Amino acid sequence: MTVEKVTEALAVLALQGPYSSALLKTLSDSDFDQLPYYSIIKTNLAGIPVAVSRTGYTGDLGYELWVEPHLAEQLWDDLFEAGQAYRLRPFGEYALAMARIEAGMLLVEVDFHSSKKALYEFQKSSPLELGLGWTVKLNKVVFVGQRALRRELARGLAWKTVGLEIDFKSL
Repeated sequence: MTVEKVTEALAVLALQGPYSSALLKTLSDSDFDQLPYYSIIKTNLAGIPVAVSRTGYTGDLGYELWVEPHLAEQLWDDLFEAGQAYRLRPFGEYALAMARIEAGMLLVEVDFHSSKKALYEFQKSSPLELGLGWTVKLNKVVFVGQRALRRELARGLAWKTVGLEIDFKSL
């Protein structure tokens, strides 16, 4: 196996929201609706070769568009031109983080720390407590921590991360 560092060889643009698939279809013949979550296809958008991954992390439909750096600005311009019909708007990292948190999609070392880096016992969390049980397949072949997670599930969680919806209009 060969590992190659491609950090400087790729640029990425994120396209998120309920109209993201429809917008991509205006620039390509590919069927983005059929692309499964955490999958990737190579295609062209407005004639620009890209890899499109369905890995949006905002809780909404989303894609990442992987392109050669020298083509990224043109892709950005093409997306915004086609996106006017969908009221496409740029947003920054803080807006992305807020949407991600609101969707309950937590990031390690940002929203929580791995057990190896926790300073105190009370800082340690399991995927089940963090609401990330969907990332763990307990019926899969044996993996490290599987028995502990099964025991935790059987006895019930001591605590669980949950989202709160607050109706500010009624306050």
